[in-house]
Amino acid sequence: VQFLQSKNIPMSLAEEARLVKARTNGKSGYFDIFRDRLIFPILSTMGEPIAFGGRIILQGEPKYLNSPETELFNKSKELYGLFEAKKSIRELNQVIVVEGYMDVIALNQYGVTNVVATMGTAVTEEHIKILFRLCDNICYSFDGDNAGKKAAWRALERSMALVTDIKAVSFLFLPAEHDPDSYIREFGVEGFHARIKTSSLGLVTFLLN
Repeated sequence: VQFLQSKNIPMSLAEEARLVKARTNGKSGYFDIFRDRLIFPILSTMGEPIAFGGRIILQGEPKYLNSPETELFNKSKELYGLFEAKKSIRELNQVIVVEGYMDVIALNQYGVTNVVATMGTAVTEEHIKILFRLCDNICYSFDGDNAGKKAAWRALERSMALVTDIKAVSFLFLPAEHDPDSYIREFGVEGFHARIKTSSLGLVTFLLN
């Protein structure tokens, strides 16, 4: 709030962008929506910040807080990390779709750079179309728990009408105790790539299973 006011940005505009909120209970002024959170900038495909994600630093709920949809930010069309990953996705002709910011960051730290994440929403047909414009192969790598399996099933439903002889999707299920972040820390980048090659399921196999 103090920074925006120092730049003479109207608080009404900041509120519309979902950066601040008007105080209630008879108090005047505004407070920061993302207070006490570690901030993850969400960039458009052109590299412009259009929203934020925030992870609580100490205690509190929710653990992660995303910007709500605005004129700039539509969750069903945006993917976290896509701007940074575009070049790698094209070169490798593959994208790995994970569930969270920390998975994207951890995989990048280990050199897996063709990775993106959805942002508090299931994979949409719009997401898939955007990714298929960049590459021919989408690998969904979700957590091994029930929530991850449900997310994978929704991704399958949205993908079915869009796969072709050239455009393919696959599904990588990690052991129940792992997410991509923890798996690559334990087994390294070679172990993660090996898991994709040997254990990912094609769409038809996953559907039949």
